[in-house]
Order: sequence, then structure tokens, then C-alpha cells
Amino acid sequence: MPQRWPTIATLSTAGTGTVHAGGDSILTVTPVYKGRKRSLSGERAADLRARAAAGESKAGLARQFGISRQTLYQYLRSPTPTPAPTPR
Repeated sequence: MPQRWPTIATLSTAGTGTVHAGGDSILTVTPVYKGRKRSLSGERAADLRARAAAGESKAGLARQFGISRQTLYQYLRSPTPTPAPTPR
């Protein structure tokens, strides 16, 4: 007799990234994308803001920090540094 797959109604997730049917792990669910890792830590972003406020060249700062000028301006526009997400 061929093995029957469970119906959608009988599948449940246990928060581990695996779909379970009756306790048996049968399918793997890809983790949810949480966004891209920040280019700069909060400390480095604060340093970037201070140096830009002191009048250093924005293009030079972008090169030194290894980010694009567009990213540099996004960091300068944001009012406070946002902490990097903590790993789970």
C-alpha cells in the first residue's frame, strides 16, 4: 500500500522551522527573511555621524567605512542609531 501524505489541515508547525505531521518531521520550511544585516554597528554609525558633523568629506567617509554614499546619507538622516538585531 503506498504511503499517503497528510492533508494540509493535519500539518502543524512547532516553531522549529519544520512542519510536523503526527510527530514525524516530513517537510522543512525555509526560515522567514528578517532583513539584511546592518552595514555598521551602532558605535561605528555614531563615529560616522560625528566625523561628518566635523566636516569630513562624505565621499571619503564612505570609502573609509566601506559603504556607498547613499548608505552614508541614510545613516546621517536617521535620528538615532538603531541597534543591530540580536541573533536567535
